[in-house]
Amino acid sequence: MSMKGTVWNESRLYNDPVTLRKVRQITTKGLVNTIPSYHTGQAFTEDGEYVIFVSIREGKSALYKAHLPTGDITCLIEPIDGMGSLEELRQFGNGKGIPIGPVIAPKSRWAYYLVGRQIRAVHIDTLEEAIILEGMDEKYFIESMAVSPDEKTLAYLVLVLHPDEHEGQSYQIFVKAIDGSGGKPEVLIAEEGLKAGHLMYNPVDPDLLMYCRDKGPSPSHKVGESGRVWIYKISEQSLLEVKTKEKQNFQTHNAWTWDGKGIVYHGVINDVGWKNNTTEGGWYIGLAGLDGNPIREYSFKDAKYYGHVSAMKGKNAAIIDGNILDGLLMWVYFDQEDPRIEIVAQHGTNFTTMTGQYSHPHAISDPSGRWIVYNSAPSVIFSGARSDIYSVEV
Repeated sequence: MSMKGTVWNESRLYNDPVTLRKVRQITTKGLVNTIPSYHTGQAFTEDGEYVIFVSIREGKSALYKAHLPTGDITCLIEPIDGMGSLEELRQFGNGKGIPIGPVIAPKSRWAYYLVGRQIRAVHIDTLEEAIILEGMDEKYFIESMAVSPDEKTLAYLVLVLHPDEHEGQSYQIFVKAIDGSGGKPEVLIAEEGLKAGHLMYNPVDPDLLMYCRDKGPSPSHKVGESGRVWIYKISEQSLLEVKTKEKQNFQTHNAWTWDGKGIVYHGVINDVGWKNNTTEGGWYIGLAGLDGNPIREYSFKDAKYYGHVSAMKGKNAAIIDGNILDGLLMWVYFDQEDPRIEIVAQHGTNFTTMTGQYSHPHAISDPSGRWIVYNSAPSVIFSGARSDIYSVEV
């Protein structure tokens, strides 16, 4: 197990079997290797050359950075004796690890990550460390975090850990200064009877937050009349619903476009559930404006696969890692009335090989548009369930 400050390279290069693009498998060891998530602009340094990730090796968790041009890996902290998040405790690990969802301030190059109910920080170059939040009441956990584009504040979303054992669902969104001005966390918004998730600052406007807000029970089962994706304008303390053309206004995933002027999203057309890991409901994939109204939305009635959607830098397109075809990364372009799709590469993951979301590709573009980075956990006989991180040059 590598210690803090260790630098090494375990990567391998190959050409993608479908598009022949150059692919680097950055990690080849460990049980879990996972990039932060599909959120826009929260995983890379400003120049796009470094990505942060979490790895579980020999029963310990640590935060790392990878240099995309070379594949060099640096261990940023002393490995923690634990694995799995608090939310995963009943499925995986001991709840003492680092969960999916660390975030980086791209300019200052400070990375923020969770250990239990603590928010910790490390500078990815100097390896200086800090404690941002000491902890909170044990009935709560932090679901997601986001760094403001001016890098002055860190927002984080808090949920009830086991609402069936406490007083039911509720959420709170806090902001904490990270620019050295100090001060305690402040509550931006709190609601009872709802859960929330996937908190994201607009990449150019620190006054706008986007998150998922719903009654559940899952991201693909609508309850109530409203949609799932909302924009919160901090200065006005107002919520705006992001709408869809399809009647099933309950987006499964969403992300800001890189210019901050839109939101890419997708969801099931008909809520008919899942059978043998596919759905007969079909999928819609869309782009909405800051007014919450769709600009383009395409319905694929025969699409049946699970997946995610994220924003591509330099293209009027979303990255998808499923939905229409299984095992492939694709661009869905929004520049014309009819949909246009381009295959990027084969990710080849099996969404069912690992617990939680460790096998999910969560494909993300770097800020320069040179690379797409993703996870993969393919089914390999005798190898067991494990995930690795890949980058493809685009």
